[in-house]
Amino acid sequence: MPDHGTPIDTIVKELPRPNHIKSKLNRLNLSFIEQCTTYKNDDMLFWFQLPHNTKYIPRGREPRWYQLLTETICQQLRTTLKDNFITLNPYTYKDRPTQKAEWAIERSCNTKFVGQISSIKNNNAVMNHWTIDRATSQLHLCADCYQNNPLLGKKKCTRRIHISSLAAIIVNSKKRIRASVVDLMQIEKAKPISKTPLHISLKINYIDKLIKDNETKNILEEVQSKLRKQKTAVLHLVPQQCKIEKVIEEVITCSILALDYRMHISTPNWPTTTRKLIAALIHIALMLPKKVKVLVITMKKHFANMARAIYETPVHALHTLYNKTYGPSWLT
Repeated sequence: MPDHGTPIDTIVKELPRPNHIKSKLNRLNLSFIEQCTTYKNDDMLFWFQLPHNTKYIPRGREPRWYQLLTETICQQLRTTLKDNFITLNPYTYKDRPTQKAEWAIERSCNTKFVGQISSIKNNNAVMNHWTIDRATSQLHLCADCYQNNPLLGKKKCTRRIHISSLAAIIVNSKKRIRASVVDLMQIEKAKPISKTPLHISLKINYIDKLIKDNETKNILEEVQSKLRKQKTAVLHLVPQQCKIEKVIEEVITCSILALDYRMHISTPNWPTTTRKLIAALIHIALMLPKKVKVLVITMKKHFANMARAIYETPVHALHTLYNKTYGPSWLT
């Protein structure tokens, strides 16, 4: 938890019975104004939302002294004092989960995966998915949705997320988030993972650089970790019709035999079958671990010839393929 901000003592001394209020604040671990303001420091947190920023859940109703405190701070927000606040609020996202059973939210993507941690290994947290009722801050267990990672083999909707992408949140015994849900829905860019095992650092860096969707990143890295145990990975690429968001379109089904796992690759803005196969091959190249051989099986001979030609041609000579009948015009 951050230990810096705008000292709240500057406000307390202006209130009636400042010593009494100061003792209450100490009990709440509330020392800085930012602990009771929103993510952008443009409003005050309600008493119910305060625990997320103080890491302490108080009992009882909102006290009168907190109303006086927030009213005084609101007045200061309209003056030059706001310029001294740390914006964006450092108390919204800074704490990372560190142990089993903690609640956390994925802070760096639009989906905002919220869940309770069932295990942590190698700084990767396995989390059960819960959905948020934004009107009441109530959490509901998700039985299954598109965010579920089938490689984990769990009955409930579950994902594995690196703790650097998570922020700890406070949830009470009634499964209600004791924070501003609006603040938690803000998008914050997570810091990159600082330390990665040497033998996979190159691949994961490429996945991070080239894949923008966080869910796709997690799936590719999960498959990568599974494939690391294989000497040769056999993959089947089969074009087939599939319903995606109620629309029938052609996708490439990539079946990984050793893992008994399938994934569908769709490129709506790159519609031809050959280009979809190329996209599938790119994903395979990204997730393939070092020293693991791959055998890709497809019935599309034109694509197979093109892939073989690219593989056998040195990088500096790829331009020589452009004018051949099976040449990869997509490279231009």
